[in-house]
Amino acid sequence: MKKSEKAFLIVIISTIVIIIVQLILGQTMLSHFGAIEKRQMVEDLIDIKNGIESNIKEMDRVVRDWAYWDDTYNFMKTKSRAYIENNLVSSVFENLRINFILFVDNDGKIFWGQAYNLTTKRIILLPDSLNIHIQPNSTILRLCIKENGLSGIIILEKPTIFSMHQILTSEGEGPSMGFFVDGTIS
Repeated sequence: MKKSEKAFLIVIISTIVIIIVQLILGQTMLSHFGAIEKRQMVEDLIDIKNGIESNIKEMDRVVRDWAYWDDTYNFMKTKSRAYIENNLVSSVFENLRINFILFVDNDGKIFWGQAYNLTTKRIILLPDSLNIHIQPNSTILRLCIKENGLSGIIILEKPTIFSMHQILTSEGEGPSMGFFVDGTIS
């Protein structure tokens, strides 16, 4: 066998060995990268879940604060426009990062409500689908009473983080004057 043939044979065998090694390593690396990607995806989902739960807890804290406030209690008792003019301004929606506020009477009827688009900074119509959930003897109102408040995610036109509490005095005493509800549409 000539030197050139030997060299050619060595190059061919070396190339075949390199290709085989690359295939083996490639498969190993791909499965390793797949595991890393899967682990990262799980961590990302946990972060998203924790973020949503944090938003729900914060909204619930704010809603409870508004619902257990003598001014809110008296507003539902007297239906005073001054409460709306003094407290329910656009900056409330922006500062709390919410899209709607509802005051629901004890009969399950929306007494007053307003929706706000946080992007355009304009007052908009309340989602029609709220009327499906907020109505006399609805499950959501009964659960709010039974559980001493209710918060979570509800589907309106889009998934919506919401919280609601019965309207009581600042000391948390009744009788209830209805329900206070906030929501942020995703």
